[in-house]
Amino acid sequence: RDVCLKLLGLVKNHLPKKMAEMAFDRLETNVPPQYLVAAIASSLASKIVYSEGVNFVKSQPPENLSKIALRFIEAEAEVASLEKSLGGAQGMDSADKDKAIDLIRRGGVRSLLDVF
Repeated sequence: RDVCLKLLGLVKNHLPKKMAEMAFDRLETNVPPQYLVAAIASSLASKIVYSEGVNFVKSQPPENLSKIALRFIEAEAEVASLEKSLGGAQGMDSADKDKAIDLIRRGGVRSLLDVF
């Protein structure tokens, strides 16, 4: 249940903006839990496929996919935090900083997942 609540933001990102503004706070109480789980799973699967590609998903052992999917969200947050830290770093050439941020953005999640 806690994991579902943590991942509801994925569903919010897939809702039309006006619907999210008007009704997202009632989603948990007005939508059956199994629908929420399905919406979260669909949103998470879409996010991974669009980010990493179908072949990445196909190459993973089926028994590991749920762990990888949950770790994917954590890794995305870690990458965003690293990008923010690096963006505010002082004393680094701006071209080098931009290149480092780009490298982290492109390969950081996959590297943190430690699956290739």
